[in-house]
Formats: sequence, structure tokens, C-alpha cells
Amino acid sequence: MKSLKITALAAVLTLLSASIGTACDRMEKVAAVWLPIMQTTAYYVALEEGLFEKSCIEIVSNKLEAPNQIIDALVGARADFGPPGAAAGIAMLAESKFPGTFKVFGLQGAGIKVGLINDGLIVKPDSDIKSFADLRGKKLGHVPGIQWRTISRHMVRASGLDPDKDVTLVDLAVGMQVPAVVGGSVDATLSLEPVGSVAVASGQHADPPGST
Repeated sequence: MKSLKITALAAVLTLLSASIGTACDRMEKVAAVWLPIMQTTAYYVALEEGLFEKSCIEIVSNKLEAPNQIIDALVGARADFGPPGAAAGIAMLAESKFPGTFKVFGLQGAGIKVGLINDGLIVKPDSDIKSFADLRGKKLGHVPGIQWRTISRHMVRASGLDPDKDVTLVDLAVGMQVPAVVGGSVDATLSLEPVGSVAVASGQHADPPGST
């Protein structure tokens, strides 16, 4: 069975940099699938610096909008690897269902205690929502797919609310999350960085009051 790879930040830069300057007798075509989130930064740098080409790799880059789309592409052999941020949680579930499908070179995450914020609750500045506990009767947007639906349900439940009765969960592509909050189609979003930082920096009147 063909092994499909989910690379970590260090692996991408280290492996590609090691072979810079090598003459290419031929280019190997490799398909990547990725989400437009902060964890994919190493991949963006590799593209910008031409590290794939310098390593004799012709990269076919496909941006997707949901973690499950990445895993479906990998399992279905429509892609060869996912850069950092390639749905680690659902990847582990898929590996348990299809043993030997994946090679995981590393995982990465974040934590408030070390000053690395991975995601946050995004609301309008004048919103009365200060935490997940304030979401009763509200609409909460999240990255499409089962992984972030599960995470959102967990956060809502951990705040004392029933995710089936008290909150309406809405699948929202990353690029649609801030416009949805600003436009009022949802009351808040559980968003991955850099959504919150971009929203604040661009003055689109969405403010992350906290992070998870």
C-alpha cells in the first residue's frame, strides 16, 4: 500500500534544504493538499523560496477548505502529502480505520501557557459573547468537517451547554468566517489562526476575546 505523508514544519524545511543545489535529471511530480491556516506557514515558505524545485520536485498544490477533504484525498490517492496543519486528529482516526495508510513525521499544536495561540472565539467588538458559556441560543461557525464539529461540540459541552439544543453549529470555510461574523449570519466562530489576527489587523471589526 502506498504510504502517504503528513509532514511537520521541521521535516519540510530540513529535508528540502538538505538537497538544495542538487542537479535534477528529472522532476518528480508530487501533489499536496493543505488548509489556509497558520500551521501551513512552513509550506508557504517552501513554495516562496522554491525549495521544492531545488529538490527536483514539481509540486501540485491544492488548497482545501476542510480537514476531512485532506484525509479523503490522501486515502483516495489523489494527493501524496499534507503539510503541517493537515488534520492531525482526523488523520489518527483514519489510520486506525485504514492501518498503514499514513506516515506521520510529526505533530504540532499550540498552548496558551507557552504563548502560542492556535485558535480563538471570534465575535464582533460589541458582542455580549465573552466565552463559550454565552453561546446559548447563538450560531457558532467552525471549519467544515467532523474534526472541528467534534471540537466545537466539546467546547460547548465543557461550558455547560448542550450542543444539540443550546447552540446551532454552522460549517464555514476559513475564508468565510470573518465575513459571516461581520455580516451577522453567525454570532461567533471558533477559528484557527491567522483568522483572528487578520480580522483585527484589517479592521474588519471582529475581535477574539479569548483562545482555546
